[in-house]
Amino acid sequence: VQRGLGEAAAQLESNCPGLMVELGRAEEAVTRADRGAASADASMQAHPLVELRAVRLETLAALGRSIALEDAEWLVETARMLDAVDITFIALSAAACLLATEAPERARTLLAELDRAPGIRESPYFARGLPKVVRTALVLGDRELAERFAGGLVRSYPLDHDARYTARA
Repeated sequence: VQRGLGEAAAQLESNCPGLMVELGRAEEAVTRADRGAASADASMQAHPLVELRAVRLETLAALGRSIALEDAEWLVETARMLDAVDITFIALSAAACLLATEAPERARTLLAELDRAPGIRESPYFARGLPKVVRTALVLGDRELAERFAGGLVRSYPLDHDARYTARA
């Protein structure tokens, strides 16, 4: 990788597993996330590491495999330490989704924190993850929070419109 492009390449690579999941290639996404996380961890690139671990955990849970709740908490603590809007959305939305069944009050607290986070609705990850946070809020029985999230898009990209319709369904 040319000088100065390593971080950008790592960031782009960290997006691939999540997109693979959206295309129905979950097993391949987990393998790629594992490989990418090992690389990000070795090179101390925290932003890609959070995204890769979040996708891995959510995908494993969706496949019916067990996950350690401590892994969800690692996402939260790391995101708070990094204090970056995109990472905050990725980590807190994933952790809330993962904790919704086993620790519903903790999941509700994380969604409320996400709802109050400055700049969160301007993140491109907000539209991509909007259906997930709405579903999680509904699983937790918080229709008001689900409606706030569903009505909270501020950008106007085609993906945002798709996310809005999916969240309101």
